[in-house]
Amino acid sequence: MLHFVEPERRLTQHWPLLLRAACKRAGQHQDFWLTIPWQDSTTATLERYQRLFNFATAQRPLTSYFLPIQRAQLYCMLKSSFGFSPVGLIHLQNKMSWQQHALMNVANTEPLQLSTNVQLLPQAPNEPLICRFSSYLHPKLTVFPSCPAELPAVLLSCHSDYLIKRGNAASGQVKQAEPAADSAVDSWHVSANAGRQYARVSGDFNPIHLTNITARLLGMRQAIIHGMHTVARVEASLSDRRAPLNALNAQFKRALPLGNTARLFLLEPGAGSVWQDNTLVLQFDYC
Repeated sequence: MLHFVEPERRLTQHWPLLLRAACKRAGQHQDFWLTIPWQDSTTATLERYQRLFNFATAQRPLTSYFLPIQRAQLYCMLKSSFGFSPVGLIHLQNKMSWQQHALMNVANTEPLQLSTNVQLLPQAPNEPLICRFSSYLHPKLTVFPSCPAELPAVLLSCHSDYLIKRGNAASGQVKQAEPAADSAVDSWHVSANAGRQYARVSGDFNPIHLTNITARLLGMRQAIIHGMHTVARVEASLSDRRAPLNALNAQFKRALPLGNTARLFLLEPGAGSVWQDNTLVLQFDYC
């Protein structure tokens, strides 16, 4: 498998990456690894992130690490080895976990690197084609192991699955009913400008998240909020009820349109869901 190490790459600017993504055409795909220097979000950005979601404590949220990781994923999508256009990819799942205390101790004393594995998942006939981006934050290495999956001292990991192509197999899923509204542990209104607010923090100015007009230009009926906006809102709610999370795994089921109200349910220890008007938006588990 190809392994690119780019010590000079910096991901501070999001707009150039988005423009390049819009122009990229599909080609021949080959699974690969990409390692770049870690450049974290600024202190000001992180403060805005915490204010946006009303995190109850000063403890840095786990989901805030997705901001720079997302830029790294986008850069991977622009490599010639990634054989698909980034436009139209659908985020299906995101799983994050960290060694919290180790990361806090190392982050300010050692240079870090972010290594991302890009791999197509095995595809059965008539099943969807899915690509997994697995990112690992670790201390800087000068010599990488023969198998990058054996990276030592991983401080944080993020696994994101994106739908490349829908399958033709019958779904077979049973429609679920929303739990009773009075059992919701939290709810929030997704305002008409929520997508623009999150875009200013994350740098993700995908038009489908900004306004109904820009979303319709890309074939959407209406604008939808970023999936990771909902995940961050879930973490903020959970932070009011327990110690900081060690891991959060979210499965995106349906888009959440701007201007609607989301309800959070905790159905069992370590798991829950987010609903909007009897539509399952998100399922998650955490520890």
